[in-house]
Order: sequence, then structure tokens, then C-alpha cells
Amino acid sequence: MKPRYYPHVVGAAILFADLLHAQTFSGQAPPPNTANALWYRSPGSDWVTDALPIGNGYQASMVFGGVAADRIQLNEESLWAGGPFEDPLYSGNNDVLANKQKHIDGIAALRNIIAQSEYKSTSANQSGTLWGSYRTLGELYINLTAPTSVINYRRELNMDEGVAHTSWQNPDLSIVTKDYFCSYPDHVCVFSLTTNATKGASFNFSFQTPQTDPVVAISCANNVITFRGQAETGGMQFEAQARVITEGGSASCQGGTIQVTGAKQGYLILAAGTNYNQSNGNAAANYSFKGADPHAKVSATLAAAAANPYSTLYKTHTNDYKKLYSAFTLNWDQESSSIPTDEAMVNYRITPNDPYVEWLTFNLGRYMLISSSRPGTLPANLQGKWAEGLQAPWSGDYHPNINLQMNYWAAQTTGLGETTLAVWDYIELNWMPRGAETANIHYNSRGFIAHEEQNIFGSTVYTAFHFYFIFFLSQIWENFQNTRKAFTASGDTDQNFLQELKTISSKTDRGTKVGSWGQLQEWKRDFDDPNELHRHLSHLIGLYPVSGYTISSVYTEYLDAAKVSLIHRGPGISDSDTGWAKVWRSACWATLGNASYAQYEIQLAIQRSFTNNLFDSYSGFQPFQIDANLGYPSAVLQMLFQDPDTVVDGRKSAFFKLLPAWPSSWGVKGSVTGLRGRGGYGLDFSWANGELTTAVIYADKAPKVRQVQIQTAAYKGAIVTVTSSGKKISGVTQSGNIVSFSAVLGESYTLSLK
Repeated sequence: MKPRYYPHVVGAAILFADLLHAQTFSGQAPPPNTANALWYRSPGSDWVTDALPIGNGYQASMVFGGVAADRIQLNEESLWAGGPFEDPLYSGNNDVLANKQKHIDGIAALRNIIAQSEYKSTSANQSGTLWGSYRTLGELYINLTAPTSVINYRRELNMDEGVAHTSWQNPDLSIVTKDYFCSYPDHVCVFSLTTNATKGASFNFSFQTPQTDPVVAISCANNVITFRGQAETGGMQFEAQARVITEGGSASCQGGTIQVTGAKQGYLILAAGTNYNQSNGNAAANYSFKGADPHAKVSATLAAAAANPYSTLYKTHTNDYKKLYSAFTLNWDQESSSIPTDEAMVNYRITPNDPYVEWLTFNLGRYMLISSSRPGTLPANLQGKWAEGLQAPWSGDYHPNINLQMNYWAAQTTGLGETTLAVWDYIELNWMPRGAETANIHYNSRGFIAHEEQNIFGSTVYTAFHFYFIFFLSQIWENFQNTRKAFTASGDTDQNFLQELKTISSKTDRGTKVGSWGQLQEWKRDFDDPNELHRHLSHLIGLYPVSGYTISSVYTEYLDAAKVSLIHRGPGISDSDTGWAKVWRSACWATLGNASYAQYEIQLAIQRSFTNNLFDSYSGFQPFQIDANLGYPSAVLQMLFQDPDTVVDGRKSAFFKLLPAWPSSWGVKGSVTGLRGRGGYGLDFSWANGELTTAVIYADKAPKVRQVQIQTAAYKGAIVTVTSSGKKISGVTQSGNIVSFSAVLGESYTLSLK
């Protein structure tokens, strides 16, 4: 798949660049107050490599931090062209029911070809029409009368609070500070400028758009700018409203802008929406995905937010963000840097070994997931929720084969389980209705199916790629542990169906085979090329992320074969040089217990694929693709902690491996808190000199009583005590590097070395 490039906001970008280059900067701004921040001593100019992301799941913005002209690129998560909004007859690319027999015959013919080992290309698969694309909402500019030279300029993304900041000192020693954040509770984005200058500051807010046809209407009345249009003629409706509020001074509409004069503070509250409604993607709603005109809801959202003072808006946002972000912490031998992030990245590309940059990249992944996926929103797409122009790369859609699933690999383990609710809603409301039609018409099957590329309009029909739903099915398994529990929980009483399912499952091919050169076969037939360096590792999904189902310590021959395949696939450079390919390889090597190779791959990803704002790029720093950003934490976690499935491997215990592939350069000291393990357990633990020192297990959401096993190198040959409520518990057993004990729901257990 090759990226579909997109038009830029040419006039606005040129103006912004001219103003940026006219500014000069002096002094050396100190680092931010927190080490957990990306920071810079000059404004950003390039969208992919420089701008900083903020978002709340519903909206997203890219902040450049300009002085005289501050460009803020805007997105609304559901603003797409195409689909039933472009053509009411849009079918999700399903064929009509009358042609079902043609597809039955076609599938039978293909299966016969495969059975006879006569592999050849086929035109049976097709790409869809009216696919559409995710696109920009527009751009907001904060235009300020500013001196040509400023002192101690700094812009930053504070990941402790989820807020971006810009600040500088003017030659008259007055200070200007800007704050940028998007609030999930209030469903708005807020942009503020504050100064301590005696006479305040004068500046204006204005909107621009790259869209020329149909024309976007921009108007201003009562200090509210309204920005309204359609994605295409007759297409999706969108509307944004922005209210400006000042402290001191005054604000007034001037054409399509709001002019602020002599204010100590002026801030803009932005609400936005479309007439997209995911709940109407079903037969009852004629698969329209259409909801109400966005005007009323946008107006109400803006009015509710504007009723609060700025301090309340800020606190509401930071409290909500911290509740999620601070639930998990990971620290190792990182030391905060005195140099800006862009300079640190220049150094990293020369010497790819900086624990601080690697730690920041981990934190940015969690920050971006929180900022792009929350309950009630769409899932994070190929660019999260950040996309420039009218045509996003790959349409900014969803690829279940790797990209969408990688976005959520680390969610559950790092305390961000609520972010996955967007995925389940998307599957239920977007894939299942049309997917049932696809299964019936194209495969003569019950149930539903979704393939390799998805938009937000229920397009589940096949493209040129295979069906890739395995990871999401495994997550459903995780939620219910096995089919019997899922059957009970669903309320289904059809015992005949349950028995049929069990019978079919017992006959299903395991799908794991060792090939002629010792590899884990990628295909049903043994014709893998040992020189194939493809970026995908689809045949290793049972190694990671679906660890334990088909490849685990019980099936050592498959582990050995997976290692052979991983070696032959190379480090992920030759095919497109993508960041996500390296991150996936890192997690696989960690699963195999190889700390050196695991660390090498993520360092290679940062060195070759991550830009100065730590955005992952597809190839050569263009275009931005978020999957490696969100997948990076999962690779680090796989080095830190593993909890292979206990049902598949035949255990009835919770089994946790601590520091199974932790790199020595991160191993002098460190700690993790708030980690979540399979079975409803929380874990905190710390280490020194590369070995575990203490661990605490919380059975807060676990079964009433269950055996827990902890494996780590430090336990071999050591005496380990387990205490609960300050008292040593009985029944603890120790075998080699594994300690076992019974954990009771609601209790916590501390493991200490003697």
C-alpha cells in the first residue's frame, strides 16, 4: 500500500513561513519544570516533524507555537468525505444479494486452486468506491502584533498535564504565555494568550480553510466565529463555533475575525461537530450514518463550556487527563535533558542510545492514545485524530491487519482500558451490520466479517488483502476467557449452536506449521522465501501480540521456528523502512527473551523513523502514521512484563514474568506502578542492577481465590517472602525462579527478597 498524498493549505502556509522566518530569537530558555515534556527553543514550521499534538478524542489540533502568527491546524474526528454522504446508494462496497451465487462459485473455485497448490494471482478481490477520506476541519490563527526579536522563547508539550505551552519575553521585558488543550469532559479545545504587559496585548483570532468547493461560510457575531460547510456538495455537514473571552481589554468581530485589544488574557473556546452518527449505520437507518444537523449540539456545547471561567476549564481538563495518565508510571535510568527535544533527536540519529529519549517516546505513546480515543468517540485511526489537508494518507482510515490493533496493544496493560471502548463500539456499530451482509453475500456464511481496510461507513467487503480480525477476536476472548463464558454472558440459549461451534473448533486446522528451512510457515503450503524482507509479520501474530495461543513455551518447536522466521525477515528497514515494522519486531524479540535485539529494534525505530516531535513516519519522515507511536509502549512493556495466556497453556494460575527481557542499559534502577495483568491483577514492582527487588500484587479485580505465579531471574536461589496486610502468608512455594501462592480477591501481596 502506497500513501495517497494530499494538498496543503498553500497560501496560509506560505504566510505563516514568512512570518516565522521574520522573527529572531535570542537567549537560552531553560527546560520546562517537568522532565516529562517535549520542548523546543523555536516555533514549528513543518506539520509532520515540528508541530505538537493535543486532542480529546472528539477534536484534535496541531500546535506550531508561532509568535506573530500562530498556526493551529484543526480536526474533528468524524469529518470525512465520501460514503453515503456522497452517494445515498453507497453499499459499503457489498455486491447485491442477487449475485450471491456468483461469489459462492468464486470462493469454491479459489479453494479448489489452493487445494491443488496451483497458486496464482486473481482479480476476484476488489477495492471499494466512494471510500472517502478523513480530512482537516481547517486552521485557526492567533495573529499578534509582536516585536521582530523575542527572548527566551520556549514551546512545550507537558505530558504530565496534557497541555501545550508557548512562552517568550519581549524586549520591554513583558512575558507572553500561550496555553493549548482539548478537554474531554467539556468536548472543546481551548487556546489562551496571557501577558503581564501593563497595557495588555492586542491580537486576533481567524479561521482559514484549504477547501474552495463547496465554499465554507465563515461569519462572526457577538464574539463568536462560526465556520460551517459540507465536505463535498451535498456531503457531510460540519460546523465549528469559537467564542473569545477576555480578561481586561475588549473583543469585537471584524469581518470573519475577532479582534482582542489591550487584554491581559484572551482565550478562544472551540466546539465542533458533524451530522455523522455511527449508531445509524444499520439496515433500520438504511446504512445512512446520518444524524442531526450539528448546529444545535455545537451551540449547546460551546455555551456550556463558556459558562465556566478559564481556570475551571483548565482544571477540569487536567484532572480528567491525569486520572488516566497518572494511573500508570514507568521510570528507568532516564535523566532529564538540558537540551531541547529536536537537538536530542539530532544526537540520537548519530548515537541511538539515550534512555531519556526512549522514555519520552514511551510516554508520548500513552499521551497520544488518551488524546485520540475515549469512550463515545471513534477509535484512533491511521493518524490518531491528527490529519492535514483534504485527503489524509491512506484516507486516515483503519487497517485491522496491523495499524488499528497496534494502536491498542498497550492500552489494557498501562491502565488505559477505557480507551478501547471506542474500538468495541466501532466493531458493533460500524463493522457488524454491513459485515453480516458481506459474510452472507460474499462467503455464504453466518456471522460477520471485516477485511483489511475500513472507513467509518461500514465498508467491510474484501479488498486486495485477507481478513485480519484475529487480534480483536483474541481481545474478545480475553474479556470472556473462553467461548463457554462468552456464550453464557451473551444470554444465548441455543445449545445446538454451542455444540456446533465446539465441533467445528475441534476440526479446525491449528494453522501453525514448521517449514522446510525451519521457519514458521507464513502460508498453508511451504513456499516461503528465506530472503523475503517484508515489513509484515502476519504469521508471527501467535508470538506477538496474541502470545500463547499458538506459539508458547508449551510448543517449543514453534518458538524455535518463529525465531528463524524473525531472523530472516530482517530488522524492518528494506521494505518501506516503517517505524511500526521495527516496533513489532521488538515486541517479538522480547517475547523470545532477547533483550538486546528487542532494544535494538526500538532504538532503530526512533533513529530512522521518528521525527523531531517524536512522530512516527511511514518512510523517510513522510507521511505521519501513528501506529508505531502507540505500539512503542507495548514493545517496551513486553521487555518489562509478560503474562502469557493461562488457559491455552493449561495452567489454572495467573502467570507473570517480571523483567523477562529488560535491557541492561535500562537496568541499574527503575520502577513501575499501576501495571495491569491478565486475570484482574494490578502490579507494582521495582528493580536495581537489572534484578527485581520488590513486587506488590493487587487482586482487586481477580477471581475469589486463584493461584498466582511470579517468575523473575532474581528469585532463583533466593529466599522470597510473601506478606499480606503486614503478615507473612502460608502456602508459598518456590521452584527455581518461580514463586507461587494463593491470592484472594481484594487483598494485596508484597514479595520481598532476603
